[in-house]
Amino acid sequence: MPTSHQKCTNFDLMAIDPAISSESRQLVMSRLLTAYSMKEVVNIGYDKDSNSDPCVGERLRVHRVG
Repeated sequence: MPTSHQKCTNFDLMAIDPAISSESRQLVMSRLLTAYSMKEVVNIGYDKDSNSDPCVGERLRVHRVG
């Protein structure tokens, strides 16, 4: 988890973009919840060098879970 960013200021949690489709949102959430329940480590991707806004509110936007 990053500890600094030029725009995002809150690093306690990451956020899923509310603009994505509900199907994509459910896919990301199911991957996260499955990994959590099975105590597995997952790679959560984010775009730290994006030209678009990489934040959702004050948190980093999740781009993928794998």
